[in-house]
Amino acid sequence: MNADQFESFIQFKYNHEKWSAFMSAKYGATYFQRTGLFKNDRYSDSSLGEGEEIGFKTYGVKSGFTYKLTERHWLSAHGSFMKRPPVLQNVFINPRENNSVVPNIQSETNSTVDLNYFLRLPKLTGRLTGFYTRFQNHGCEFLFCRCWCWLRLCPRGAYRIR
Repeated sequence: MNADQFESFIQFKYNHEKWSAFMSAKYGATYFQRTGLFKNDRYSDSSLGEGEEIGFKTYGVKSGFTYKLTERHWLSAHGSFMKRPPVLQNVFINPRENNSVVPNIQSETNSTVDLNYFLRLPKLTGRLTGFYTRFQNHGCEFLFCRCWCWLRLCPRGAYRIR
């Protein structure tokens, strides 16, 4: 298995007496390729040699804002949207035996937002947080069945792995 990855990141920050804010962004590229070292009789077309290179372009943005009502009471909000490549084990249907790739595989998408209230008193410190997170295009699950095979369950279908 070959995996190449590149990522870049930038962040801007601003602090003021009563408030602060930040914004950051990232960009990345990830490439996966399987190289079969042996020919498998069940997959004679796709087991030996280099398979196709699968590439994912990813990006993300994140921002946050904090406002100090007083020195003892703060409000903050953060949000992000990110596209991440799937993990290597979720790209290939059966990497031990062939070069087959999960059809229509996409980058994972994560979006989140959170709101916070901070309380700082002499004898009491607290934080109240509410958040929402959403994961989309998340990877596959593995399942061992009675037919002595592995099944890979993906959002776009099930694939049998012997």
